[in-house]
Amino acid sequence: MAKSSKRKGRRARGTGTIFKSEARKVWIGRKTVGKNAKGKPVRVEVWGDTQAEVVKKLAAAVPPGPETTIGQWADRWMASIDVRKATVHVYGKSVRLYITPALGPIKVTDLTPSRVEAFGVGLVKDGLQPTTARLAVSHLRTMLMAAVRDGLIPVNPCTTAKKVQSKGEVKKLKPFTLPELVRIMGHAPKYSAGGLVSLLAACGCRVGEGMGLDVTDFDPATGLLSISRTYDARHGVGPPKSRHSVRTIRVPVNVVPVLKNAIGMRTAGPLFASSPGNRHVLTSVRDAWRRTCRDLGIEFRKVHQLRHSVATVLVSKGVPLGDVAKFLGDTVETVVKTYLHPAGTDPTDTLDTLYGGVQDGEQVGKVG
Repeated sequence: MAKSSKRKGRRARGTGTIFKSEARKVWIGRKTVGKNAKGKPVRVEVWGDTQAEVVKKLAAAVPPGPETTIGQWADRWMASIDVRKATVHVYGKSVRLYITPALGPIKVTDLTPSRVEAFGVGLVKDGLQPTTARLAVSHLRTMLMAAVRDGLIPVNPCTTAKKVQSKGEVKKLKPFTLPELVRIMGHAPKYSAGGLVSLLAACGCRVGEGMGLDVTDFDPATGLLSISRTYDARHGVGPPKSRHSVRTIRVPVNVVPVLKNAIGMRTAGPLFASSPGNRHVLTSVRDAWRRTCRDLGIEFRKVHQLRHSVATVLVSKGVPLGDVAKFLGDTVETVVKTYLHPAGTDPTDTLDTLYGGVQDGEQVGKVG
């Protein structure tokens, strides 16, 4: 007679029924979380590889109440978010290192804008860079927006809190000029990961998008490049940053030979591959970038500024914002807020042309 599956493991206090199913090789948790419209109990069942995992899932299944703390809400939120692995890692770091240690015991309903401000200031006083402190507050704001949606709090206290101030003068972004971008495109391919750098300077795509490209994503005959994934060494190949990031673009003719050379005779695998045939990692891209700037005598900036530069060049040359956003895989709002910088042109030149074309006595802007 076959053995029936045994239930092993003790019931954790306050967490419902939790047991180990030998037949299914998993831990199972069951708990009553309320009643339906007819007054009958509503129960949930969750599975997990460990008892601790099941305890956390059961806790997240219970509707949050006014006694819910920031720490408890953070655990619930982290267990429920559906984002890229890399994003989960970034959120988790902020929660683990900054949010829970400083705010964990505080009730979500007791958190005020002034406490949020004190949280950000405290991080800086403890030695954290203002940019990192602002990122932690931003993640707290995202986390509490979910609490607003769930009806736990009526408003998000982070939305009215003052931003973390920077120490001293903020270093402004300095986009690369059009001639500099052309020089970078031509010189970077001499290094192992330089072909990828050349693509970044030509199209302004994200570094992770470039590393995630495969040979089959590029059509040499048409110059079309399909971007649908991203890559980082920690999490491997994954989905793109957002739904806007999935796009097909036509690469500039300057960089088509670079991509063809990177592919060679291969029919599969990474578009930009290291000598063993693996995908390039961020350190190799940064190395090629640093060497390129040194060789060309160009002031070194972070490689992501190539994206800012391409956006600035496109807009300064009159390309409509909607088309720029589609090409970069972003929204118009993000392009305007993040990627637009002074291009070095003098608006007075345009005004002189406009004003010079108006006869004495005519109204500027008059229609008809």
